[in-house]
Amino acid sequence: MKDEEQHNRRLRVRPPRLARWLLRRALPRDTRAASIAGDLFEELNADAATRSRVVATGRYWWHALSIAARYMFRSRRTHAAAGHAALPVPAGRRGSMWLGALRDDLRDARRSLFKHPGFAVVAVLTLAVGVGANTAIFSVLHAVVLRDLPYHDADRLALLWTLKLGQNSRDGSSYLNVRDWQEQSGTFEDMAVYFRPEHTRATITGGQEPERVYLALVGPGFFQLLRAPALLGRTLEAADFDSDRGAVVISHGLWRQRFAGDPGVVGKSIEVNGRVGEVVGVMAAGFELLTPDAQLWVPISVVSFWKDLQRNRDGDALMVIGRLSPTATFESARAELDTVAARFEMSTRMPTPATGSRSTR
Repeated sequence: MKDEEQHNRRLRVRPPRLARWLLRRALPRDTRAASIAGDLFEELNADAATRSRVVATGRYWWHALSIAARYMFRSRRTHAAAGHAALPVPAGRRGSMWLGALRDDLRDARRSLFKHPGFAVVAVLTLAVGVGANTAIFSVLHAVVLRDLPYHDADRLALLWTLKLGQNSRDGSSYLNVRDWQEQSGTFEDMAVYFRPEHTRATITGGQEPERVYLALVGPGFFQLLRAPALLGRTLEAADFDSDRGAVVISHGLWRQRFAGDPGVVGKSIEVNGRVGEVVGVMAAGFELLTPDAQLWVPISVVSFWKDLQRNRDGDALMVIGRLSPTATFESARAELDTVAARFEMSTRMPTPATGSRSTR
């Protein structure tokens, strides 16, 4: 029995060192950190057992980065040894301190990830810059990502975030902010919004037993921006967002599991939360990185509060992805978004905290 336990321990997959480091730096030093780390560890090994170690590692990275981004700026760290208030760090040294702490981990992570042909690692750096007393704080997380994304010209894609002054919380954005970015930005060819599916569950019925699935709510142009075609049928189109047709795109896994890989599934009815929809397309296997775990993609306009979201600048529920224009660079995009955010701050009279935007590469 003891030999079997030791054998099982050897078979368990260890989380990526750099991802664990990010979580340790971002999470509060209490029981939540251990609980989150434990859950991620169990999920990592479950994925490795049912899928592959490469897929499991990629999914671990995605969840670790999502969690780290949420907690990164929420609280000031206390002094590790004496429990005193953290000493302020000179602004000019913040970046170098982060880089120094990351250099060895990046080297190890690079060696590990490069063993798999489709993976590469980018530098990790987190910084916050304050520009005057009445100016927003701009923040950017250059995250470790899988460069070999299942999207066309994936190296032209960027995630956009906001950081609210006075709250030190990094979040999504509002529809009106995204509209401003689109109208005033020349460095981005297009932008699209989506809700992360880990926050959205649905029940599908019809033909089989009811099943709980993860549902991704996406905005107009989401699939077109990613340049991700459907394996069967089509993806969501502009008309689907103004229609009661109930267009639904399903994942490759759900297609194989619930519809037995039926090539004639396009056009069939599917009931989602009691509402009858129509399967218009099936995505290829592996289409999950931006919306991990999603089994269905539906127009964001199906939710009752979509019209309210379109009128509310204070919201932060929308995740934003942009595609750079052919001649733009990430550096020029960041500079332009800084200007757009500063211009918005000067023009708005709203009493809410100002927000800044930066791209995440």
